[in-house]
Amino acid sequence: MPSLLEALDAKYALNLDSFDQLPVSIYVPRKGPRNCIPSLLVLNDCDIDSTGAEHELTVKCQGVAELDLAQNSLSHWDEIFTILKIMPGLNFLNLSFNDLSADISIEKNNCNTYPCLKNLILNATHISWKSVKFLLKICPNVEELHLSLNDFTHVDLIDEKTDESIVVESVKKLHFTGNPITSWKEIMKLGRAFSNLEYLVLADSPLCSLDPFFSPPSSPDATQTNSSSLYVRSESESESSESVSQSAHSSFRFLKFLNLNNTLLDTWDDVERLSQFPALKWLRIIGCPLFELPREYTEHERRQLLIATFPMLPHSMEEVPYLVLREKMLRELSFGIIWADLRVIDRKDILISSRSTAS
Repeated sequence: MPSLLEALDAKYALNLDSFDQLPVSIYVPRKGPRNCIPSLLVLNDCDIDSTGAEHELTVKCQGVAELDLAQNSLSHWDEIFTILKIMPGLNFLNLSFNDLSADISIEKNNCNTYPCLKNLILNATHISWKSVKFLLKICPNVEELHLSLNDFTHVDLIDEKTDESIVVESVKKLHFTGNPITSWKEIMKLGRAFSNLEYLVLADSPLCSLDPFFSPPSSPDATQTNSSSLYVRSESESESSESVSQSAHSSFRFLKFLNLNNTLLDTWDDVERLSQFPALKWLRIIGCPLFELPREYTEHERRQLLIATFPMLPHSMEEVPYLVLREKMLRELSFGIIWADLRVIDRKDILISSRSTAS
């Protein structure tokens, strides 16, 4: 298997002897072509398993800012940290589809930090939560984190020393697609750890409910926790009260974008819970049983219901174009008519809350 240095030479080295055969003179700068490594370096699917000679790599890769090493054969964290040391200005690193399931040796790699790294992609690496926590510690400015397809069944972001959740304020975007987590209570742990999270992708996950007290049927404590009670906070209720701290949105105060495509959400209670997220502006929620099985609503009706449910418009009326306001009013009217036709008696609170929002 080639090293990173060998893969670089194979992709970017030129045959200098070929210049002797050219019929015209060409000016070539003193800096040889073997040193002209681009700032965006893509070496995915090259079967790389090691770094190679560190000195040569250091000379060639000082200017590399973005590195894509997806689908290689890297499996030792020591090699990863060597790469980070060689490329001090690296702000983007893609390690997806490398087997990095082995825990990081904290004692060996606890000396350096990598403050330039902003975007870290670890999809399908089978990384452990212990390694995730360590990486977040030594890469303190990561803003975008990809942890999709890692077969996580739970979230463990607890500091072993304090027995409390770690807090990483820098992370704004988190991709968590395709992990077999069924409980929203586990997802809330992500919100507590990434306190400034604005963008969250949970697509292709078997989430059954947004109720923090809901347990899937296979869970041992499911018999007592499946109350699926709908929480709506009144104006007089304290923000610090226990019920608010346990609500679906309590850990996501700044979340603006949420992708729940192809999850297992199947009740309108969950749609109402989504409407309680204070900063949510963009929602992706297709491929869910709520809309797909049975096909109770057309795509147009589904759009009407969702727009009517979510108070996503700015507070100031002057900030909203007239046509947008008119569309929302029509959707809310249709929303009320549909619910009346369905005679859903136990959803009267939803109708009331949606009307009060409109007013």
